[in-house]
Amino acid sequence: MDEIRPLPAEEVEKIAAGEVVERPVSVVKEFIENALDAGARHVAVEVGDGGRRSITVTDDGGGIPFGELSLAVRNFHTSKIRACDDIYHQTTLGFRGEALAAISAVSKLTLTSRRADDELGGVVSVDGGRVGEVRRQSLNPGTVVEVRELFFNTPVRRKFLRSRATELHHITNCVRNYILAFPEVAFSLVSDGKPLLASGGRGLTPDVLHSVFGADIGPHLAPFSREYPPLGVSGLIAPPSLYRETRKLQFFFVNRRPVKNRVLYRAVDDALQEHVSAGRFPPLVLYLEVPPEEVDVNIHPTKSEVSFLHQQQVYSSIVVTLKDAVRGAAGEQIREIKQELQADVPEPAQSVAAPLSPLSKASPQGVRSIPVFEMGSPLVPDGPSVTQTEATRSRLSVVDAGAVVSLAREMGIPSFVHPDGRYFACQIAATYILLVKDEQLILIDQHAAHERVLFSGMWARLGPDGGSVVARQKLMFPLSIALAPDEVAVWREHIRVIERLGFEVRFGEGEALVDEVPKLLLAAGDEERIAGVLEELVSSGRSTKLEDERKELVAGLACKGAIKGGDKLKPAEIRLLLDELLSLDDAASCPHGRPTMIRMGVKELAKLFRRS
Repeated sequence: MDEIRPLPAEEVEKIAAGEVVERPVSVVKEFIENALDAGARHVAVEVGDGGRRSITVTDDGGGIPFGELSLAVRNFHTSKIRACDDIYHQTTLGFRGEALAAISAVSKLTLTSRRADDELGGVVSVDGGRVGEVRRQSLNPGTVVEVRELFFNTPVRRKFLRSRATELHHITNCVRNYILAFPEVAFSLVSDGKPLLASGGRGLTPDVLHSVFGADIGPHLAPFSREYPPLGVSGLIAPPSLYRETRKLQFFFVNRRPVKNRVLYRAVDDALQEHVSAGRFPPLVLYLEVPPEEVDVNIHPTKSEVSFLHQQQVYSSIVVTLKDAVRGAAGEQIREIKQELQADVPEPAQSVAAPLSPLSKASPQGVRSIPVFEMGSPLVPDGPSVTQTEATRSRLSVVDAGAVVSLAREMGIPSFVHPDGRYFACQIAATYILLVKDEQLILIDQHAAHERVLFSGMWARLGPDGGSVVARQKLMFPLSIALAPDEVAVWREHIRVIERLGFEVRFGEGEALVDEVPKLLLAAGDEERIAGVLEELVSSGRSTKLEDERKELVAGLACKGAIKGGDKLKPAEIRLLLDELLSLDDAASCPHGRPTMIRMGVKELAKLFRRS
């Protein structure tokens, strides 16, 4: 074995730089954060060859005093903290004082800066960690940092860089993050002389959202905001119909810092599971405001990963906020469809949801115990005898609505025309309902739509805010849960909540004895889970497990009772299903997250046929 020897200082710097500088986007991120910490109102980023050849960031911030330029590029020299404990009260994006030193150790860096009060600024160059002489120079106020030939002295690291397009994609996404985090700051990104991104610093205007999310998503983002002092949750969310296969259009910020965190991801996914299928992610901007002392940003050199002191509170606040937000976004989408259909949807004479039966009498898989619709006569009679005004015919863009229905029936396609001529609807492949209105096509999955309607009716009765009494099941033998004396006192404080959710609990010496539990809890498993549910209920004041299990069971009943793909519907049934569906605010998806409807306009059709 070779003898132990110290590494040369320059090699140590190169190795340490690898923790901070992974690729060109790491440089862009650090420079932007320095500019923002300096109070910049304009930040311009210019890259060459995806950042592999050059990166330049220009800002109009406070600048660096001439006498401190040589210190700014030295490791662990910073103006933002004075002791380790300061990190846990930090309000700036950067604080460790290692970014410039790390970057300059593996590149050729030039730093120029001038404070507004100084007559002249200064410039210093660093070549692979070797700091040159600081020189006076006439400059505009602010700072310019230029990096050339990144990883020129670490060829192995340079070899692992991806293509120009890939590296530029990461940089573009980074700039998007800061555009969203600091909408009051004007950002620009130029690649090889070509402008890619620009924001005017006037907030999240339609133009800014268009540049970040695209024309298909930007206009549909709905704002949300809730306060849970000292926490605050706000942001923007798209309706579930605009989901994507990855999180690339989901942006997370903690105290305006772009972050990655599993708790945030889990909270978002759990909040949206009723509206979005697993593995699908609606576009989202989530801002979380947390007291600085309650979040640790020092767990990774890039400062993009964070840890929360009160993790459960963060999770719960996001879940509650997003549940309301996604309902609002989905409701807005339904309201747009109603407006397009001119549909002041009346209270239906007969509900699609059959009268609720006791859970113990639920229909077996795939069987409808009660017909969903039963009406004596079709909404539109056979033959061309239907009388409609010329205005109605014009709205439908057909010569004779009755003739259209007759033709559809001859082809074996259930169909009808709205009595007021608002739209034409028909069933396709005994699975989908096609609704046509002027320049809009709306395709509805009949099973998902009816499942949502049934679920909404049942959940209104069986949910936590419903009027139904939670059915209990007496245990053959009481379940004993060992508790410390202080825990017994806490459990006693929550006894009303415990009883309201269907538990009967009494207390003995150092234990809680559970005599009765909700039937729903036993229906989904065994008694071993009871203690866990109660412990969560006591610790948080509510039981997400029990509520989720109740919701899952109700969703399952709705799924079993709903019409299936392959069920041929009568025209009256189509009409009533549409009336029921459009009367709901959360009709965009079934309770398992699958979309109930897809809307296409002329623009979308033009794209499909490559006419635009």
